[in-house]
Amino acid sequence: ANNDGVNDTFNVGSIETDEGCKYAVKIFNRWGKLVYESDDYKNTWTGYHNNSGLTTGNSNLPTGTYYYIVNVIDTGGDALRPITGYIYLGTH
Repeated sequence: ANNDGVNDTFNVGSIETDEGCKYAVKIFNRWGKLVYESDDYKNTWTGYHNNSGLTTGNSNLPTGTYYYIVNVIDTGGDALRPITGYIYLGTH
């Protein structure tokens, strides 16, 4: 997330368009501390925290590996199986 136009946001498919689903995203640091959360995610996470977790004196998180959980909720309100994985955040 260095504003070079390459991999600057965490993208969960093409969710900018209304495809009948809502995405809830949680991102944790390596110690399991929640550092980012959105109940209506729109591919906007750029490596910042939302007032939780380890910070570097500004809103950017330090370089490292983070764990994500994406809950997909369809228009009927049913939650699908969560998508989980790891993401490496490089800030250099």
